[in-house]
Amino acid sequence: FVAFNFGSPSVALADVAKQLQDIRTATFTRTASREGHPAVTIKETFVGPSAFRMESSSGMIMVADQGKEKMLTLVPAQKVAFMFDLQDAPDRDHGKNWLQDVRQQIRDAVAKPDEAIEELGSRKIDGRDAVGFQLQLENRELTVWADPATALPIQIESTTGLVSPKVSHVMTDFEFNVEVDRQLLSLE
Repeated sequence: FVAFNFGSPSVALADVAKQLQDIRTATFTRTASREGHPAVTIKETFVGPSAFRMESSSGMIMVADQGKEKMLTLVPAQKVAFMFDLQDAPDRDHGKNWLQDVRQQIRDAVAKPDEAIEELGSRKIDGRDAVGFQLQLENRELTVWADPATALPIQIESTTGLVSPKVSHVMTDFEFNVEVDRQLLSLE
């Protein structure tokens, strides 16, 4: 018996949504860029369901627990620390958990059969096979490149402000269900 795949991905976006939903921890790199500004690289650690840490290339560190609605921001070079109550934050992106946000957007898109999901086919990313999906969301385009064997993301690209100025985020270097030092997520 021989099976042929004529261009359709070997994994569906629903498989990616399921894999993302089942992760307990993750580390990844997010590169954020905005037209006319230098890119910022952020090392992120996620511990489900709602805690995360972001270490920016600028030296700033943010630790948040959305379940506790608290965020600690550290600026080691200036020996400054700020504690925020996320419940009162006027900017909804302040304290945003990027991985949780992407998980929710993919889950919502899969649940709505009328959602615009385009299968992008296959390509290599950093020497790895990947299958792609593009979602057209309200004021955002989300592209997910997943490993066809595991259905776990290899790269996630998000572009907001589909009119100028565009802001893009590229998430790479994923490691899923890894041991995480819980002290790195302490709000104390």
